[in-house]
Amino acid sequence: MYPKVYTDINSAYETLLSNYSSEYPVSKEVSFIDYHYEKIDDGKYKFYFLFRVKNRFRKDWTIYFHARVRDEDVTLLPQKRQKHRFDNWGFNPDPPTSAWARNQYIIVKREISASPIVYNLSLGFYRPRKGRHGEEIKLGWVKLQ
Repeated sequence: MYPKVYTDINSAYETLLSNYSSEYPVSKEVSFIDYHYEKIDDGKYKFYFLFRVKNRFRKDWTIYFHARVRDEDVTLLPQKRQKHRFDNWGFNPDPPTSAWARNQYIIVKREISASPIVYNLSLGFYRPRKGRHGEEIKLGWVKLQ
């Protein structure tokens, strides 16, 4: 039996805010609040990331979403990711960061395909040829199940 899949953004918002105790400052534009994931099918998961916008982004940023693995799990990564020893589910958020309004909370969703193993998850903002923006958000070791 799979966990409940959110049917509307309000359910996701309430779940994420229920654990809200502090913010992690990422940059002058945004703080990270919390995340949640749910299994939506075998090997498929949906992640929800909650941010608080402090100031408008002047540019659109991509979100990188990295998943490092233990040495014994490297062969469970997709073939092209094994040499890097981590998976990468980078994406352009919807809405784009330049549309994030000041003093608003934003939930960003990302569906991924992954093996049900332990990952050291992190995410942050970057732009190709520009590099990272702000601090990396270290979510820590998580067993997807």
